[in-house]
Amino acid sequence: VGLGNAQATPDAIGPRTASLVQIRKNIYCISPGVLAQTGMETFSIVKGIVDEMKPDLIIAIDSLAARNISRVTTTIQLTDTGIIPGSGIGNNREGLNRENLGCTVIAIGVPMVVHSVTIVNDTMDKLIYLLSQNMENNCLQKVFEDFTVEEKYQLFAEIMTEDIGQMFVTPKDVDEIVDNLSTIIANSITATNMIGSDIDLKIIIIMINIAAIESAFTFTRSTLVTSSKSFIKGASPITIAFLS
Repeated sequence: VGLGNAQATPDAIGPRTASLVQIRKNIYCISPGVLAQTGMETFSIVKGIVDEMKPDLIIAIDSLAARNISRVTTTIQLTDTGIIPGSGIGNNREGLNRENLGCTVIAIGVPMVVHSVTIVNDTMDKLIYLLSQNMENNCLQKVFEDFTVEEKYQLFAEIMTEDIGQMFVTPKDVDEIVDNLSTIIANSITATNMIGSDIDLKIIIIMINIAAIESAFTFTRSTLVTSSKSFIKGASPITIAFLS
């Protein structure tokens, strides 16, 4: 399932990936679009198809919003807990997960945008750190010393929202990045479809394929491939590759 708006480049990872996956017997691809294009909720479209086709596994690909500047276009995240379309920009929809669809949902996401508040917050953190390394009395650090991480973020959000509202930023070379990442993920899924029904194995194989195929591309950024696997109790995110 290629989630997102194919007409908006930063949100086109899902639809472009779905269009590049090699269709085979018992393998189906769909890009349901977004509510503004179809008038239908993504969940309703996917649920209808699931009820009719009874798939063993759903792989959902979507663009994400990062909470750290360094993560934008540099991370490919995998999880077996599903995904909530639109949640990254505060536009929550019904979740695509086992509870709602009745089958395992592997979600593959790439942070393609970052909120302007996050940019300011990360820049301030770096400035405070640099000043603390070069000044004995860091007045800026003292201003925020009683703030929690979330409180500081919310302060910047309230100040900036008054002037610019909800603004999201994406890299200037986003067209090339989307093309490359869509090809990498699509080829990885195509290669993995020949593997058996073991979900654990599928996630691992997809990650390895992504890491291997990514090495054939030249990026201006490094790519980190991680997985947060719910079927391992207490598991932390697992890093499979860090490639230049």
